[in-house]
Amino acid sequence: MEEHATAVEAAIAVGVGRVLYVSLVGAAPTATYLNARDQWLTEQFLAGTGIRHTVLRAGFYTATPAALVNEKLVVSGPATTGPAAFVTHEDIADVITAVALEDGPRSEHDGATLEITGPEALTLDEAVTRIAAATG
Repeated sequence: MEEHATAVEAAIAVGVGRVLYVSLVGAAPTATYLNARDQWLTEQFLAGTGIRHTVLRAGFYTATPAALVNEKLVVSGPATTGPAAFVTHEDIADVITAVALEDGPRSEHDGATLEITGPEALTLDEAVTRIAAATG
């Protein structure tokens, strides 16, 4: 949270007029996933600064399962059997680009929280099975 606040304060200090902040789907003060609590705190801090901003809450990244694999090729993640609509970094970049390119001093997305998710909710097991099939 401290790093996020420092970055926002530095942006304001140098005259940045708008912040597009990538957070997490499910960010909340009581989120089970602790990182989502920090993201929520950052969202609240950002809103309290008065700077023009949009929060973009991304679902789990498609790259996450591969990053969680250990030397025995076992994937362990911060979830049980619940599904997630995995999203690519490219999808997030496309949404950021669309929001950033909106014309005018104000946008319908100012102060908004947008959720960016993939087209299908998969459990971690289903995602890993598909990754294994696709990559061998």
